[in-house]
Amino acid sequence: MKLLWFLRTSDASASSHEDNTQSPRIVIWGTLLVLSCFFTWAYFAELDEVTRLKVRLFPVPERS
Repeated sequence: MKLLWFLRTSDASASSHEDNTQSPRIVIWGTLLVLSCFFTWAYFAELDEVTRLKVRLFPVPERS
């Protein structure tokens, strides 16, 4: 098994085993496309506002 089997293009003379790899290949490429779009957007997007609060938590007594 080759390490990057999903990068190969399928031939017209492909065996039935290679035909079964078409669907996972599409899923992998789709996932890589979505992730690359997300990281590109995250790199170029600007934050509108960053808010930090100093909060104190007080325990609430249990009701019985």
